[in-house]
Amino acid sequence: DLNGVGDGTQVKFGTELMPTKCLTRLDSKAPANSKDTPVFMIHAIEGVITSLIPLAQTLPMPVYGLQCVAEAPLESLETLAAYYVKQIRTVQPKGPYTILGYSFGASIAYKIVVQLEKAKDTCILVLIDGSPGYVSWYTEAHKQRNAYGGGVHAEDEAFALAYFAMVCGKLDYRKTAQELIKPKSCEARLQKCAELVRVKLPQYSQQLLETTAKSFVQKIVANHWYKPSSKINAPVNLVKPTENYAKLQGDYCLSELCTKEVKVTTVKGDHRS
Repeated sequence: DLNGVGDGTQVKFGTELMPTKCLTRLDSKAPANSKDTPVFMIHAIEGVITSLIPLAQTLPMPVYGLQCVAEAPLESLETLAAYYVKQIRTVQPKGPYTILGYSFGASIAYKIVVQLEKAKDTCILVLIDGSPGYVSWYTEAHKQRNAYGGGVHAEDEAFALAYFAMVCGKLDYRKTAQELIKPKSCEARLQKCAELVRVKLPQYSQQLLETTAKSFVQKIVANHWYKPSSKINAPVNLVKPTENYAKLQGDYCLSELCTKEVKVTTVKGDHRS
């Protein structure tokens, strides 16, 4: 299992590596002038909403996707969630809100609900194969748990960048990690990673690949440092697949973070389907 990182099928980049629009309306069954309460969908680790488009197309209400643009603040999960809350309020100033998070986006969605409830808004939270506990388990599998103190060790960063290179450019994970440990600085590792990926994906510029790789790693690190400290009151629905890569059972530790019972629905498929 590539030392706990899977085969790369858990992450899938589309043709747009770094989105230029944070909040975008997705096609759904709702008419353009619908006044129904919308659903706000939060991206997976890739930062783009592409993987949730098929789901959006089946829903009867308006659907908006949130994407991690280059200017999104990634100092912490809290700052990213606050940035998304501002985006959400441009469409829907007041609750009740329906927030949906997929995979890595589950951690962000949870934090968004924490912030909305703190502002006295009510929410419904839907999580697609993810939770703060799920994402923490996953980042630990990526060796990011070796980070401590004021930053991330070179080896941790190299493994995270190697995972990006594997899922984005289909490079060999172990060989790439060994190559990325050699550079002496974060900037040099980013440059080397982008150079390696660009051999496979020459249609993308060096700068775009560096920016995308940096965002990818920053999201992993932000989640590593995030420790939920409060419970939410929102009803929570967790949808998880029968083919489950994560070594977590039950409600993915969500009952520890919610005041209400978590509804768990299991559907046939895997993390991507």
